[in-house]
Amino acid sequence: MDCATKSRCLSQQAMALVSPVLGQLEVVVMPALHTHAQMYQCGDVPYRHITVTDLQRLLHTQLPSSSSSWRGPEGVDAGVVESLGRLVEWNPHWGVEAVRGEGDGGLVGLALTSHPTTILCHITTAVYSFFYLIMATLTACVAAWLVFSCVRYYRWKAEEEKQQVRREIQGVGGEDCEVWRWASGLPHAHYTPGADPGDGGGRPPPKVWQGPAFNTLSPHNAPNVSPTSSLKIRNMFDCDVEFGEGWPLRIQDSLLEKCEGIVIVHVAVDRGSREGCVYLKCGSLQDSGRAFRALNGWWYDGNLVTVKFLRDERYHQRFPAARHAARRLRPSNNKRLSLQAPPVCVVEEEEEEEEEEEEEEEEEEEEEEEEEEEEEEKEEEEEEEEEADRSHTKESAVTSPAVLVFLERSGRVIPLV
Repeated sequence: MDCATKSRCLSQQAMALVSPVLGQLEVVVMPALHTHAQMYQCGDVPYRHITVTDLQRLLHTQLPSSSSSWRGPEGVDAGVVESLGRLVEWNPHWGVEAVRGEGDGGLVGLALTSHPTTILCHITTAVYSFFYLIMATLTACVAAWLVFSCVRYYRWKAEEEKQQVRREIQGVGGEDCEVWRWASGLPHAHYTPGADPGDGGGRPPPKVWQGPAFNTLSPHNAPNVSPTSSLKIRNMFDCDVEFGEGWPLRIQDSLLEKCEGIVIVHVAVDRGSREGCVYLKCGSLQDSGRAFRALNGWWYDGNLVTVKFLRDERYHQRFPAARHAARRLRPSNNKRLSLQAPPVCVVEEEEEEEEEEEEEEEEEEEEEEEEEEEEEEKEEEEEEEEEADRSHTKESAVTSPAVLVFLERSGRVIPLV
């Protein structure tokens, strides 16, 4: 073999050591390289080549041990493998590639130039790919279902809240105005009479401000200049459903909380008013105008609050103590309960079922009563028809020319037609 340089040629001693390996190249080395390449294609080994250490062990176990000159304590000497790598580089037609390191260029291992694969490897890869596809499809379906459920839930909640408010026309201040009204009223928490007002279970139902009923306040409802400092507020409570001794204070706190920043010097709750009237006096005309705009046309405890100005003379005549009132009133606590969101109404399923059963029974009773009334009407109509037929028959018999009425006069019978 011609060598370009002396350093690239193998010595006679190196050729003598590598000759036994070349004799077993097709029998030992090539099958091992094929097996390793298949394992690499299936992902069982991390490297494409067989390392020098693995080649030393392979040759040590597979080659005959007639000569120990090229064997080391742990297998075939590394120089023999290095010589084999050079021969592989010089003979590319063997189908073997010498893999060298990037830094020093030393021999790292041997590998096949081709990449053989097995049918089993293809089947395994296809099965894993199909499994991953199924998992990805299921994950996408679950994610889509969750997104759809969330969207449907939020739409249902929005529709439910929208149905709780309806628009209607009401007369306010002598004018017909479009207002928003809660369809089902304000939900309250359950209240147990006789329970301690301090605990959570027996606390009276809170009264809260639910928002304005008008889209915008018209000019005639919000005067630019307040005529008086006294106000009369309607629909703040229902005297038929209020109980206890502390509810007037709750009404007063609600007004003071809603009119935060406004000077109010006197508040009087008319306990016996059928219109739920509360009288309020402000510290100045400017404060009364601000209180009017803050209260008029708002929903409070499911009722539409209306406000009008009251002459100070009439106010002082009814409440003499308010004439010299100058100290600003403040809420009895700082919890601002009337400005919080209304509590959720808790209705037990048993109560709902009982109400449904009662409604069904009432409907059945009404249907039975209607059927009985219809039967009675039919009987009366039949009786009237029978009486009409009888009277008609009698009249026909009297007026018929075939009937003779005999009058006995002077012993003679005179027929009358």
